[in-house]
Amino acid sequence: MKNKFKQIFVVLFLSIVLPCCSFGAEQNKQTAFSKKPSTDTIRNRIADTAQKFLGTRYLYGGKNKNSGVDCSGFVSLVFREFGIQLPRMARVQNKIGRTVARHSLRKGDLVFFRMRGHLINHVGIFIDNNNFIHASKSARAVKISSLKNPFWQKCFSHGQNILD
Repeated sequence: MKNKFKQIFVVLFLSIVLPCCSFGAEQNKQTAFSKKPSTDTIRNRIADTAQKFLGTRYLYGGKNKNSGVDCSGFVSLVFREFGIQLPRMARVQNKIGRTVARHSLRKGDLVFFRMRGHLINHVGIFIDNNNFIHASKSARAVKISSLKNPFWQKCFSHGQNILD
């Protein structure tokens, strides 16, 4: 009887102690694999997320994928998915981050345009190879355009890096 009592005690003791011992090891394993993604990884994810909006209806003042988006609403929605809150208007978004020359643009950088006059009034997200994605009023949808297009070359103002 005394032996059986010892066995029960040992089993109970081990069932309490062993999970505690492995808790620290498990916690260390999680932190080793849950490192913050690199900026390049985030840039790729932003470009991929932006492309999921292709064909979304253009709606002035819109900020919802289902009802429609305008240029700054589109950019805000994409970046919000990554925990980055941006102002609602392109001319204010333009003041965030670090200015980037056209030849130094990378995925996820914002690209700004002056369509009429001197004020920034259009924004898109650079994706690659001189291409950017934006909510186009004339196309009435989110689309990909080229910075090599003469119209966009003429209107291009600058890029902004808000990621690093």
